[in-house]
Amino acid sequence: MIDSLSNNYQRYPALIPQYKYIDSIPPAPVKKLTGKNTKTGKQLTWEATIAKDEMDRATYFCIYRFEPNERINTNDAAKLQKMVRKPEYAIPSSKDRKKYKYVVTAVDRLYNESAASNAVTL
Repeated sequence: MIDSLSNNYQRYPALIPQYKYIDSIPPAPVKKLTGKNTKTGKQLTWEATIAKDEMDRATYFCIYRFEPNERINTNDAAKLQKMVRKPEYAIPSSKDRKKYKYVVTAVDRLYNESAASNAVTL
């Protein structure tokens, strides 16, 4: 049973469904997404937009990864790499040295997800 769930039905991370009946307004997209190579590996950083309303404040961020020529589709759970609380993400090292395109979205406390940021290729 556990193998079936982890290999098929719960193979990718997923966001909790929105609480639309309380609030359906997503936070503003993140700003200034940048990527750089550091001594310890590749690093993404960005800025969260300051919300005027507490309900629209970003509480965590979703990092998505795409092939360089792939269309950005944040509805594809297979592309969600990680959900983080801080505006930074250390990209796990890989042996293939392949470049990927990354985007970040902001998610508020009622799980409304913003539009994707600008794309960064690393």
